[in-house]
Amino acid sequence: MAIELIREAFKVEELKGSNEIQTLVEDEIYLSPTKPNIEKILWVHGKVDVLNTKLIKDKLIVSGNVRFNVLYNSVDEENNRSLQTLEKTKEFREELEIDGVDEDMAAKVKSKIEYLEHEVEESRIQLKALVNLWGEVEEYKNIEAIKEIKGKDSLQTLKETVNYKEVFGREISYAHVKDVIKLGDDYPEIEEILKFTTSTREVESMVVDDRIITSGEIIANIIYYSQDKVYSYKTTIPFNHFIEMQGVNKDLVGSVEYEVVEGNCEISVDEQGEQKLIDLEIKVKVVGKAFQDKSRELIVDAYSTKEVLNIEREEVNIRESLKDIKHIEDLNLALNIDASDVLEVEAHVGVLDKKIVDTGVEVEGVLSLDIEYIDRITEEIITHREDIPFKSNIYDDVNADSMVDVNPVIDSINHNVNRDGLEIDCRVILNTSLSRNRRIYCINEVVETNELIDKKNAPSITVYIVQKGDVLWDIAKRYHTTIEDIILSNNITSGEVNPGDKIIIEKKIEEIPV
Repeated sequence: MAIELIREAFKVEELKGSNEIQTLVEDEIYLSPTKPNIEKILWVHGKVDVLNTKLIKDKLIVSGNVRFNVLYNSVDEENNRSLQTLEKTKEFREELEIDGVDEDMAAKVKSKIEYLEHEVEESRIQLKALVNLWGEVEEYKNIEAIKEIKGKDSLQTLKETVNYKEVFGREISYAHVKDVIKLGDDYPEIEEILKFTTSTREVESMVVDDRIITSGEIIANIIYYSQDKVYSYKTTIPFNHFIEMQGVNKDLVGSVEYEVVEGNCEISVDEQGEQKLIDLEIKVKVVGKAFQDKSRELIVDAYSTKEVLNIEREEVNIRESLKDIKHIEDLNLALNIDASDVLEVEAHVGVLDKKIVDTGVEVEGVLSLDIEYIDRITEEIITHREDIPFKSNIYDDVNADSMVDVNPVIDSINHNVNRDGLEIDCRVILNTSLSRNRRIYCINEVVETNELIDKKNAPSITVYIVQKGDVLWDIAKRYHTTIEDIILSNNITSGEVNPGDKIIIEKKIEEIPV
């Protein structure tokens, strides 16, 4: 009976590589004749927008811009003081070297402004932003492997089990969120918006037939000027979005990532004629992935106890998924800030180091805070920047050879002003994935030769001394017998052998049936 190979195709994701670089983005702003002179810079902020990513051979090209926002105190010839804003956008383009990547793969890019510098020279402001860019490239590839071989009773097969995430779809789409905010009676009308910032939070995501449904929130903060004072208004805007993904269904798991790529706000008047309405238009990039955790047996070796077979094998690299851990870290901070009012608290969380200690994962991170507040004594706007290190111990049953990937997300941040200073409560979610790269040599072809294995001259009994690294499969294959026969002949109960053990191999003469 001829050998029949049962093949099966499946899709896996493989991390091809990652890299991180820093780029210095420089620009300058000249004051127009209509702008009053600078008395004091109150803040300089920057926002990175990654506009485009492109993969070519061994490179990830990132294009984007930095949007600078400047607030300063001015004084005119009559000694009148006022607040003035300036904005400028500077483009950048960088290349990240990542060996082995090409245009058919998928890239993910994260950005962060490490620090900002400014220098004032008469009517010119020089701006410098040091931007960290981190890129990761994955390949989604189809693998065809043999899962079963039929037709030969004498055929012995060795299988290995791999655990992986089978990806059924990955799509990028954009949610266009529009809303109108009406300021309450406790807020004066808006004369000028000084700063507008947004952040996002995922609430829930699920996979249904042919799409992922995701629900999220946009947290918008508006700092504005009115009646010689500065106010802030914070609001949460819920939104729902569908990511069309042909072929996915409710049995799959969906994951999404949000990124605000564009946000605009305009002031309009309400029915009383006051400038208390804010029209918002926000564009959110939504990256969705539908996958399923699977376990699969692959045939990695085979032989016949009766005849010579030609076995062809190929190397398959699989990123094996071991475990996903969602760890929550609540950070409670007390800062020595004497504020009458806090205008905004912007937070960014990063991972400095991650490693396996004993059977757990140890993560060292840093929470970076940018705080604008009104000083209680001087009533001036103060900008405060502080980096708070933290350490998290995620205790779980972790293998020492695991690769650790940590994606930190700020879930919520709240503040409270009291006599002792400023209290900040921040909840950080550390989404931790454990995996390992498996290199497996799978069989992709078995060719019969009809050539009998000659056992006539072999001794009736062979005594083999187990060497270091030997397993029963290797010994059985070498002597053209089976693991079951070795176990029976030697009364092995554990299914394992140790170096120095003496193994009896009994000869059996077998013929290929006609």
